[in-house]
Amino acid sequence: SARVSSGPWLSLSCNDKVMKVQEQINEVKGVMMENIDRVLERGEKLSTLVDKTDNLKQSAQVFQKKSTQLKRAMWWKNIKLMGALAAIVLIVILIICLIACGPTFAKCK
Repeated sequence: SARVSSGPWLSLSCNDKVMKVQEQINEVKGVMMENIDRVLERGEKLSTLVDKTDNLKQSAQVFQKKSTQLKRAMWWKNIKLMGALAAIVLIVILIICLIACGPTFAKCK
């Protein structure tokens, strides 16, 4: 029966195995560090996105308030314009009637 000596060859193969395991651990560690960095970047991007969303929401609320105010202002302006046009039309009709019928409306009776 042959015996395996515990010389430098056995020690070298154990060191090789330990080195390979250490390299694998280092690779896994590197990958995990990259993944953690990516997660942190994503977290920063998410918080930036949340901030931008909040700003957009506030801007939308301000826009809605201002547009409602503008709508009301334009409605009143339109009402005033229609009233002025109606008054002008009535005055023109009155002037035409006065010219056609006279100041006492005697010609139109």
